[in-house]
Amino acid sequence: MRKSCIIMHISSLPSEYGIGKMGKHAFEFVDFLKSAGVKCWQILPLSPTSYGDSPYQSFSVNAGNPYFIDFDILENDGLLEHHECASYDWGSDPEKVDYSIIYDNCFDVLRLAHARFKPSKFPDYKKFCDNNKGWLDEYALFMALKFKYDGKPWTEWDEDISLHKTKAVNEARKAVLALESEGINARLINIHTIKPIDREIVIKAAKECGRIITVEEHNVIGGLADAVCEVTSSECPVKVTRIGVQDRFGYSGPAWELLEIFGLTQTGIGKVIREVVNSK
Repeated sequence: MRKSCIIMHISSLPSEYGIGKMGKHAFEFVDFLKSAGVKCWQILPLSPTSYGDSPYQSFSVNAGNPYFIDFDILENDGLLEHHECASYDWGSDPEKVDYSIIYDNCFDVLRLAHARFKPSKFPDYKKFCDNNKGWLDEYALFMALKFKYDGKPWTEWDEDISLHKTKAVNEARKAVLALESEGINARLINIHTIKPIDREIVIKAAKECGRIITVEEHNVIGGLADAVCEVTSSECPVKVTRIGVQDRFGYSGPAWELLEIFGLTQTGIGKVIREVVNSK
């Protein structure tokens, strides 16, 4: 059976605000496609655009593009006034998107809506946050810092900010603190780079502790564990136990679930530490 299809991005929909949005015109276009017998509407990725304004270069695979938030819907929710949106310049050519203008003005309008937003009036907001906690907080933090540093890449942020400790480090810290009550003293070292790796601190830990456990949100092959083993094998051979993504076919799922699968939680890390300490 033959089907007719169309490819068109949300950004190409008509809008008085410089770029197509997921509002009235999107629904009208879907209704038009249905009436015309078109079976498929292919769109481009809906994720936020970054440098170059390409939907294929994004800060997140989970988040939506804030440019597509419909101002009319926010007006109906009492978060915006029409004159506020209309007071901004959205470009002179309705057939083209001027991304520099959109970038300068869209977030100003959204901040107005945010200032009036009351979570208690929108129960779906909490539900959304709860259902997406595996990525939402970290993404929100990253984007807040991105704005703080005027859009600069994270490699140009202050070092104490750019070397943001991962969940694995936090879980390892919890495990170490919990094991202290059992009389197990474990040294926690945050190896924030493996190229170059801090050889001195690895050798010192190997000599003073006698055993090393590596913890990483990464495949155990070709990551931190291999870098540590390369150092210890030539300088101070000790037993190295690896916690991380094992060399197997990949899994997909929420971040918290994957951390549990690969033993990257306080419980999983603590179990391995006990086994290593009790082994001969």
